[in-house]
Amino acid sequence: MRAESATVKYQYAGTHGNCDTSNCAGTPKQKISFVAGWDWQDLNLTATTNYRSKMKNVQYEGDVCASKFANGTPAPNAECTLASFTSTDLSVRYNVSKNFQLFGSINNVFDKIAPLDPLTYGGMSYNPMDASGAIGRYFKAGARYQF
Repeated sequence: MRAESATVKYQYAGTHGNCDTSNCAGTPKQKISFVAGWDWQDLNLTATTNYRSKMKNVQYEGDVCASKFANGTPAPNAECTLASFTSTDLSVRYNVSKNFQLFGSINNVFDKIAPLDPLTYGGMSYNPMDASGAIGRYFKAGARYQF
């Protein structure tokens, strides 16, 4: 709850929120990250799952539903709820020697698509918290050598 004055109060939790409160990304009631790692000799495997709970697609509790994009065009199938979003990332690291390391990762392993967000900023139509769902599955690989 945010009090603007003695008589004007806004509830933002669970809503898209306003930009000075949420940086235009929203204020979900729950954001959870679960990280599990496994080390065996020179190998490290890590899995990370990120969850954002659903949010009402309104600026604040009691506001009218946002069903249009910033340019005023209607959002397709716009409902008054921005669905929850979950993504999983995997990474691996292998120490070949004391000085040489190989590593790689798969972000958004299950290639989940983020829900449409007509209130978001930047014109990409997806919430910045759900960026991996706007990009899709992607891979990274690399090597590191220390002198």
